[in-house]
Amino acid sequence: EPQYELDEFLEADLTDGLPLDRSRKFDLVLLADVLDSLPEPERLLHDLKRHLHAHSRVLVSSPNIVHWSIRLQMAVGRFEYTNKGILERGHLRFFTRKSARRLYQENGFVVDSVRTAPVPWENIFPSSGSPRLLTRLLERVDHLLGKLMPNAFAYQNIFEIHPTKIDPQD
Repeated sequence: EPQYELDEFLEADLTDGLPLDRSRKFDLVLLADVLDSLPEPERLLHDLKRHLHAHSRVLVSSPNIVHWSIRLQMAVGRFEYTNKGILERGHLRFFTRKSARRLYQENGFVVDSVRTAPVPWENIFPSSGSPRLLTRLLERVDHLLGKLMPNAFAYQNIFEIHPTKIDPQD
């Protein structure tokens, strides 16, 4: 459930596509860690285009499978699913910045911008257990490294995309 007032909030199992009337259109769609949890993210992107205007924007976040923490685990022979994070048990697909960009482009979207999100250090070092100064410092360094070397240091990639064209019949 959202914490902020919204015009509308839809919650649905997206495995079988969008459960919406074809006439429904949206200006902004947020797909926060959604595409990596679907067996066919291409299907959702295709369905979504029917519900967008030419000026609509889609914000998509997805974990970065080539983050240094995953590389380190694999270097020592580990690939263990977890309850949250990049290797969360519900993730069926994994993306790099490049493979996510290709997914959007191949499915009729233009990438307007890409941002990075750092490791959620507050989950690793809760404020009650360690000095908050250390956590803030780690966040700033991690965020800077994510901007400089996103393949290695972006914990998540956040894309703003829009449809290349809208079919007038949709």
